[in-house]
Amino acid sequence: MTTEIFEFDQPNGGSDPAYTGILASGLTEPASRMTPVALGVVGDGNAGTAVLWKGLAGGGVGLLALDVDGTEEKITVWKSGTWRKEDINWPDGVSDVQKQNAFAGTALSVI
Repeated sequence: MTTEIFEFDQPNGGSDPAYTGILASGLTEPASRMTPVALGVVGDGNAGTAVLWKGLAGGGVGLLALDVDGTEEKITVWKSGTWRKEDINWPDGVSDVQKQNAFAGTALSVI
């Protein structure tokens, strides 16, 4: 008999609808799901593609919905929903204030 092991994973922390979207990727390194992404600045060696979020309040535009290896042309991101702060893969060195306001102005919320 085969036993299935179920590990519960529910990072969505509220009742807001959670939708995914597809973005053009500028990622060049592996990243885990639930890592915040931003849009790169056009003309700064970037064509406006999705890059890893570095801590700019209001700069986050999504959370990776899947693990990536950094070679994808397109990535799937969560573009809405309410998420628990402790379940997000934040970059090192960002403060609680930066985390709380990472997605200001978007349909993503952090609790």
